[in-house]
Amino acid sequence: MEDNKGLSSPSQPPRIELVVDVSMIVTPCDQQGIIERLIPSILTRFHAGYFRISLSLCSQALLWKTLGEPIYDTHAIRRFLHVLPFATFVLLWSLALFILSSLSLIYILRCLFHFEKVKAEFLHYVGVNYLFAPWISWLLLL
Repeated sequence: MEDNKGLSSPSQPPRIELVVDVSMIVTPCDQQGIIERLIPSILTRFHAGYFRISLSLCSQALLWKTLGEPIYDTHAIRRFLHVLPFATFVLLWSLALFILSSLSLIYILRCLFHFEKVKAEFLHYVGVNYLFAPWISWLLLL
């Protein structure tokens, strides 16, 4: 007779097996260990290319600031864009400042704890170009 282990018969309800992986359960005392493993992981994967994000946000903030200036020409599009609220510029500028500050802090930590990776990035022929992005972003935010 065949073994019908995986099949359910009409008289018996189907069996469901629940397997719990105990290694994946996080206890409150293990949370400190997760943080200690997570921060070095972030610092080793982080590179200067992430400053492209802040560069684009700072450029957008500068664009909104320029669009919010008084109108001296008679273009209809310029009049329409001047109607947009000033709060949009303030919100975008604040977001750009927060992102740029946090990225700068993470990169400073990387310089302190993983200097050999920063040195390798400086010696890379493409990666060295992104080292100017934080400075340009800070200038755009002024």
